[in-house]
Amino acid sequence: MLECAELLKEEVDYFVQRLGLQEKDTEKAWKLLMMQLTTSEWNHVEHLLNLLGVCSLTSLHIKY
Repeated sequence: MLECAELLKEEVDYFVQRLGLQEKDTEKAWKLLMMQLTTSEWNHVEHLLNLLGVCSLTSLHIKY
């Protein structure tokens, strides 16, 4: 699941941002916006995946 999130990080960030912007309650909106990962946090995700030995799907050459 982490590898999918890392591959789709722009979409994940966009989704979280949209949730925060659509929330009417300002406290909830702020909490949602704070869930958006920073570049540093995304780097930690990438390093964790490397430590776990998970191959990035973009580096695989899958032929159908």
